[in-house]
Amino acid sequence: MESLDDDLNNHFEKPGIEIPKSPGRISYGRQKSARLKPRSKSDLLNQQLLAEMKAWLKPLEAYLKVGYRNYPGETCPMAAALREANKCAAFRHPSDYSFLPPLVPISYGDLAFEDDFKVLYNAYTSELCIYWDIDMPEALEGQKPASEDDRVMVVARRWSGDDVYGKVFGARRGDCCERVAIPREDDPNDYYIYVAFTSADGTTQSGSYVIAPPMWELPGALSPKISRKSENQF
Repeated sequence: MESLDDDLNNHFEKPGIEIPKSPGRISYGRQKSARLKPRSKSDLLNQQLLAEMKAWLKPLEAYLKVGYRNYPGETCPMAAALREANKCAAFRHPSDYSFLPPLVPISYGDLAFEDDFKVLYNAYTSELCIYWDIDMPEALEGQKPASEDDRVMVVARRWSGDDVYGKVFGARRGDCCERVAIPREDDPNDYYIYVAFTSADGTTQSGSYVIAPPMWELPGALSPKISRKSENQF
């Protein structure tokens, strides 16, 4: 069975790149070598799983560029995100390889992070209003302390399509609230909401957190219901 590194290399390799020779000579294209044996079933399932995770992450690329810009040893944000998704969200059974979108991280880093988010839907403005605790989270061992000037990165990703709405550099952490507008005709329960923070000086990020609709309630994780309010409370 091929490793994840092999599959990632296959995804991002660009065969047929011309290798310039000396002036006046013909340039030759380097082609991938033919496989000596066919892929096993597990190899095919692994490749399919990787493609499905990449398809889920593709609409989030603008956010991954910030969330994974300091990922160790990896210069491609998509490749870094796939590695973390493989660790955190992928499940492999003998005949079924799958992943859980709520467990896919869109950010990686050692910045201290919140674990208490809430969201309400404002039907008057068609906004998802995300709130977090006013108190700064305690930095655990190996983490960098939080600051009121850290910036929130928040994105709502529609689970039944490729629609994404959010802010790469949103409100200050000290503001305790950010809003994301979605189309008025959309059901807010069709969205996963990913949240992360970037340090004030831009040198590091936090991990990410997901606020999931009721049908994706996660054991031990906060997943408040997103409800349409009958009156404007904001």
